[in-house]
Parts: sequence; structure tokens; C-alpha cells
Amino acid sequence: MMTDNIIFAVLFSSGDSETPVFDEKNKDHWNMQAQWILQSKLSNSLNTKVAKNVILFLGDGMSITTLAATRVYLGQKYGHLGEELKLSFEAFPYTGLSKTYCVDNNVADSACSGTAYLSGVKANSGTVGLSAAVKRGDCIVTTTRVTHATPAASYAHSADRRWEADTDMPKKGLCCEDIATQMVKGRVGSKIDVILGGGRRNFFPRGQTDNEGYYGYRSDGVDLIREWKKQKEAQGVFPRFVYNKQGLLNLDDSLYHSVLGLFSPDHMPYHLEAGDDDPTLTEMTQKAIQMLKKKKNGFFLFVEGGRIDTAHHETKARKALDETAEFAKAVEAALRLVDLQETLIVVTSDHSHTMTYSGYSKRGTDILGLVNKKNPTREDITSANHPIA
Repeated sequence: MMTDNIIFAVLFSSGDSETPVFDEKNKDHWNMQAQWILQSKLSNSLNTKVAKNVILFLGDGMSITTLAATRVYLGQKYGHLGEELKLSFEAFPYTGLSKTYCVDNNVADSACSGTAYLSGVKANSGTVGLSAAVKRGDCIVTTTRVTHATPAASYAHSADRRWEADTDMPKKGLCCEDIATQMVKGRVGSKIDVILGGGRRNFFPRGQTDNEGYYGYRSDGVDLIREWKKQKEAQGVFPRFVYNKQGLLNLDDSLYHSVLGLFSPDHMPYHLEAGDDDPTLTEMTQKAIQMLKKKKNGFFLFVEGGRIDTAHHETKARKALDETAEFAKAVEAALRLVDLQETLIVVTSDHSHTMTYSGYSKRGTDILGLVNKKNPTREDITSANHPIA
């Protein structure tokens, strides 16, 4: 992990459209492009109304280098050079950088950074929803497990991000509730209307199989899916649990007030490896917005592209770039579904990664290939990760 992160925001605005494309070898191309961008910025009008809805998109581990490489990856995928491409959120009218670190670590992890951007309070590495007074071990649309560090920061308080199920907790931590239990029964988690992602095993007991035949992971014998349904019914709402793409897309928005979708026993599969029964991040985002738009008093939606990060950890560049491209599609879908006069959309990251985009290749070189075929020792993209680096 590394420290740089970039923030994009569309504040009641549709953002800039793509700049005109002319001949890059002609100086007039660059002068006209500069004038076009300048005029578009000057013509932006700030709507000072209070936002009714807020959507926060978080690309986990989505570094500036990842964005640059994804532009080229997408451009080459569609037969272009790629560098001139803009991802959907790169056309937003406001862009900034943030400085990230934990109270006890110089580089933020997804747990302490999630606590910081969702609560405003910096925390220790590995902790979720707790101040830095608590050390690690002392005591809601995503492509990862819904109990993973980033989504957990929106509803849980845990001294260790790894305490996703009771089975993960040591004896000294048993005075605390595991993260999955907090999602269902916690003061914040129990009020969340739409939760979509992976991590189904953390909600079923060992010895019990889920809808697709996978065994649960819990040691306390509690079926948290059943508990979630009972709790929602007691609140006077109609809940629905879904576990595959068909169940999600066929969900009647007008009938159900709350939905829990757990589409995989662990993290959801990478987009490049997904099956026909796996919903995409875009499809989950669309369904969440369709359900939440019914709320008269507005909504807050948190969407994480979590597998960008896991691909980087595994030094799988193609998957990291593809996950970033899918993340951009989800943002684009949200822009089409909401009224930007009353909705604030923010796109950001929580930390960077060690992926490096080499500076020695010519335009048009395969982003996932060699810098020079005559010298097979240099690749366009390189990564180094623990324990090697």
C-alpha cells in the first residue's frame, strides 16, 4: 500500500463532457483544447442547495497510477491509444488530493482510512470505528465481503478488522461482537436498508449450508440471515434476501423495503472471472439507487470497488485495471439514475499501491506487455508487494 489518493466530486453538476479531439501533431489542437477546458470551468455554476442524497464511491487501493494505466487499458481495448481517454469520474468539475495515514502507521490501511473518511477521526491501523485510544486487538455495496474493512467502517466498531465472524475472534476479544453480528444487530448496521456484496459464509453457522451448498463459518450456531429477516419484519418493513444475479435483478422495488444480497461465500469474483449468476458492481449500484430513490428524505449510498485492492495485493495488473474500469462504469450508471441538482456524488480512494507504470514505452505499446520486445526484461507495468518488497 502507498499513501497518495485522489478525490473527484460532482456537486449538483453533470461535469465536463469529453474535450474535442483533433490532430495531436497540430499545435492548434492543444491550444483549442486548453481554451475549451478553461471555458467549461468558467461556466460551471455552483448550486448552493443542501444535498438531499449523497453517494460515496470508494475505489479501494485505486492509486493515481492505477487510473493512468486504466485509461490506456480501456482505450486499447476499444482500438485507441488510450492516454487521451477519460474515466467517467475524471470529467467531474472538482478534483483534489488528500493526505492519508494512520495514527500509528505512516501508510493507511482500509480500516483506519475508512474510519477517517466516514467519521472524521483518524485511528490506528487495523481498527474499525474506534479512536486511536484503542489499539488493534484490545478489545454497504461492495465487491468484497460486506464485513471487510472498508464497508465495515460504515457500521461497525472493532479493535481488529479481521474479526469478521465470531470464529475469527480470540478469547480476549469475546467481550466484543464480531463485525457480521454488528451489521445485523448493531445500532447503525440494523438501520441499513440495502446491503449488497460477498461474504455469505460469515452469516451462517458451521455445519449448515447456504442456498448454493457452501458451508457457513460461524461457531456460535447463529443464522444471521434469519436474524436479519426477523429484525426487519419487527421494524415493520418487508425484507428480501437474495444470493444471485437473477434474484437481484428480478427484485420488485415497489414491494420490498430492505434487501440483503450476499452473492458469494467469500469476496465476489473478479469481473474477468465472474459467472452468469454474479451481478456486476454496476448492476448492484443500479438496484441500490432504484430502491433508495423512493425515500422522501434522501439517502446515503456507499459503493466500494474493493477488488481493485485485492488484485493489487496479488500483483495481478490486468485484474486491477479491469476492476477500475468496472468501477468507472458503476459511477457512470449512477450519474444517469439520479437528479444531480439534489445529489452529491464523490469518488475517492483510501490508499495507493506499489504498482508502477514505466516511462519507457512508446504510445500504443500494450499496457500489459513489454516495453520493448527486443528486451524482454522490461514490462510496462511492474508491482512489488510484501514479503518481497
